Amino acid sequence: FYEYDRGAMVVRGEDLTPFVRVTLAHELTHALDDQHFGLDREELEDDSEAEFGFLVLGEGSAEYVASQLAPINTSPSAFESSTGSSNRAT
Repeated sequence: FYEYDRGAMVVRGEDLTPFVRVTLAHELTHALDDQHFGLDREELEDDSEAEFGFLVLGEGSAEYVASQLAPINTSPSAFESSTGSSNRAT
């Protein structure tokens, strides 16, 4: 996850699986949005509707970027090739 107040990203795990790649793309988008637009908006703290709208805008941006990567990296064949195993029941 990305902590905009610290400007830090926390990533769990050691393997860069297809699913981690998609999550990383999502979180890196938050970091870039924060760098360019500033996600910590004190002026929105007193207006919950505006604050929520701003939050949704940021999440939409990150989800869009992640969705562009997901079909490539989350197919069964991508999962199998990155882990050496299958996620299918036998």
